Formats: sequence, structure tokens, C-alpha cells
Amino acid sequence: MPVVIISNPAALDTLKATKKLVVIDFTASWCGPCQRIAPEYEKLSNEFTNDTAFCKVDVDENKETAMAHKVEAMPTFVFVKGGAEVERLKGADPATLRKLVEKYAPQQLFTGGGHTLSEPSHAPPPPAPNTAKDHDYSPPINTDKPTTKVTLRLHTGEQVKLTFNSSMAVKELYAAASKASNIGVADFRLFSSAAFPPKPLDDHAQSLEEAGVMECLVTQKLK
Repeated sequence: MPVVIISNPAALDTLKATKKLVVIDFTASWCGPCQRIAPEYEKLSNEFTNDTAFCKVDVDENKETAMAHKVEAMPTFVFVKGGAEVERLKGADPATLRKLVEKYAPQQLFTGGGHTLSEPSHAPPPPAPNTAKDHDYSPPINTDKPTTKVTLRLHTGEQVKLTFNSSMAVKELYAAASKASNIGVADFRLFSSAAFPPKPLDDHAQSLEEAGVMECLVTQKLK
């Protein structure tokens, strides 16, 4: 069955009121791990079709629903059965996600025709690699000091990978974003995905480590 896209709280409440196992994927378009695990989630929805429903909730478009379910990080997978939450998984962990679905989903009915040992099994292609690209927008790095990689999602949707020293100020991140987007620093804000809702990075003098911008995704939004 296809994954159901939830657009309002009422739609999710209706789904949860059924006797099915409901798996809710709280996701975001700017969340790299969310996009990487999406193909596996889609695969599970096609495998487990017996009284099991898979759905997605975009936390930016459904903030009230995300807050009502106490979602603090993306992706978060919430398992609901009989109208009550029975389990949740934080993070993009395909193996654990599959184990939890197998644990709570009703026994699946085999409907395939099978194949002989001489026939190839048509396995689905592997998930697409991260589309973020390396660019030369990073500032000069001191290799003797700790570094961190940041994935910057520009307002256009393009993602670029940047490397900084952890002690560098947030203003260096703004400078790199300005260079990558050809937009003045005063015309946009940056938000860290290390927290939910995304945290604005408005203290330009703060170090990246102090701001919690370590190995995470940062989103650029125009003012």
C-alpha cells in the first residue's frame, strides 16, 4: 500500500481510530536522514499490507500534530495500535525500523507466485545516495583543531557540504551561505535542524560548537 500523506490532525485521528497498526513517520523536507530512510519506509509499506498503515507527517506543515505527539527530532517513527502508542523510534535506523514493524504488524499473507532457484530475484535498487555536493565555499581550515561538517540547504533547495573548525563563529557559516547563494547576509536567516522546531542561528559571535551546529543540517530562509 502507498504511504499516506497526512495533511491535517483529523486525517491522522481517523487513521488511528481503526484497528490497524499505524506507523507514523514524522519527517521534514530539509532533514537529510529523513530522505535517506524514505525508500526503506516505502518498501516496508509495500511489504506489510495486512491491517497495517504507513503514513507521513511533515512537521513544518503540521506543527500542532508534531507537538501533540511530542516529536523532538526527525525522523521519529511512532507506532500506534488500538488507538494508543506502543513504541517509537528516533533516528534513521532502517534495521531497527524493520524489526519494530515485524514485531507489531499482523502476520502477513503470502500472495506472491515465487520463483525457482534459477530465476533472479528482482530486488529493489539501493536507496539513492545523499545528493549534497562538496563545494569550495568553506573557509580556510586549521587542520590541527577539531572540525565539523555542516550540510547547508539553500533557499533554492540545493544542498552543499561545508567544513569548519568547531571553534569558528556562526558568522563564518553566514559568510559561506552568502557566498553559496549570492545573497547578502542581511537578507536571510539560518536555522539549525539539531532541534525541533529548527533553532534560528541569530548570535553571529557564538561558536559553532556553542550553537550546537555540529554534524547537522542548516537551512537558509529568506527574510
